[in-house]
Amino acid sequence: MNENTKILMILLLTGALILSPYALRIFQGNPYTINSEAYYNMRVSGKDMLQERTMPFSILSLLDQNNVLFNKILPSLIGIMCVGLSIMIMKKHNISEKNTTAITLILISSPIFLYTFLDLKYFSFNIILSLLTIYLISSKKHILSIMPLALMPFFDFYSSIIAIILILLYILLTAKNYKSHHIIIFGIISFIAALLLNNYLGYSVSRIPIEKTRLITDIGAEAGFSFSSIILAIIGMILLWEKGLKNLLVYTLITLMFALSIFNTALKAYVNFILAVYAGFAFVYLTRRKWSIQIIKKVTLLLIICSILFTTILYATRLSEMKPTPEYVDALRFIKNQSFKNEAILSSIENGYMISYYTERGVFIDEKTNIYEPERIFIYNNLTTSRNLEKTESILKKYSIKYIFIDKSFRQKLEADQGLLFIIENSQKFKNIYKNNDIEVWMYID
Repeated sequence: MNENTKILMILLLTGALILSPYALRIFQGNPYTINSEAYYNMRVSGKDMLQERTMPFSILSLLDQNNVLFNKILPSLIGIMCVGLSIMIMKKHNISEKNTTAITLILISSPIFLYTFLDLKYFSFNIILSLLTIYLISSKKHILSIMPLALMPFFDFYSSIIAIILILLYILLTAKNYKSHHIIIFGIISFIAALLLNNYLGYSVSRIPIEKTRLITDIGAEAGFSFSSIILAIIGMILLWEKGLKNLLVYTLITLMFALSIFNTALKAYVNFILAVYAGFAFVYLTRRKWSIQIIKKVTLLLIICSILFTTILYATRLSEMKPTPEYVDALRFIKNQSFKNEAILSSIENGYMISYYTERGVFIDEKTNIYEPERIFIYNNLTTSRNLEKTESILKKYSIKYIFIDKSFRQKLEADQGLLFIIENSQKFKNIYKNNDIEVWMYID
């Protein structure tokens, strides 16, 4: 198989892997977008009118995102192009074909890669712009590289910080003259311009998007790394270690970014590209290394391959089974038809985006609440644990909460908290107005 055919096969495989969760969902009779930030991005444009929030400026928020082409096909194409650019960059740096293939296959089979390009996430646009910038720099097209670098803060402000830092690091490690050092100045100027624009539009950039997530998908992370890839990456880092301040700086930064990625999904996506490089080198080393007992070599390599494949298949299956199901959407459309626009809905944090999208109503809490209104997290915890009807009613009235959307995961939380659920089921102030196998909808009667 020649090199071009191999690259084409890898790109086709990339597209197939990215689209596989949706293919499985459609096969199961579920055509709906997986519950993620994509629902938030599809709904808001410049300002979140339902939650009364000013959003950071993004070129993407000016476009109609509420269609299949924009929300499913375009992210998949971006993922494919990212892989293509990665291969071109590795070729520029004379990385062998075998290493390039191993790195690429580990990258596209990683859970965080599938998660990133499964649907519309603003930071995915900055990933392709980052790779394009690096490719143009490596091709010594310094003037052209300014354009994608300058655009990044206007696609996703916060992930552009990560991108600019990584591009600066790349320049410091690879540049042999000072021409490419000047490129980063334009990136900083563009970042400052985006900062001023956000300030002018009334958005405070001090609202840093901090998440609390798990790192490894094998132990339940919704978007994370596979355990086998991390082990391979560590082996690769040990193998490629060279003494010197430069390498110490790189390894320290990678370790720091990996640790901090627990607080930011975009950072995970960037770190994943770096880890894939080290993991790919490690895998090729293990295949070439002389083993005293060949059967151990074969079993070890087979276990690694099976582990990566198992994680990928399991994760794709998990994604295909994620909310919402048709039953969820039916319940949410019932609320939309039942409710008035000024009435809010209470549910779990992770249901927030999905509920707002399908009902076109405000929610008490969602995954951005900790950024905009962190005090609501405290109120939410008090609300779910309280058995005091008077206290509960005062909160519901204050925040115009009329409906409580309970799915299986939210019910588990309420049962553990032993507060709100007790009041709902034992007070005449609440009426069960909808129920199916997965969902209960309760209405507060004031």
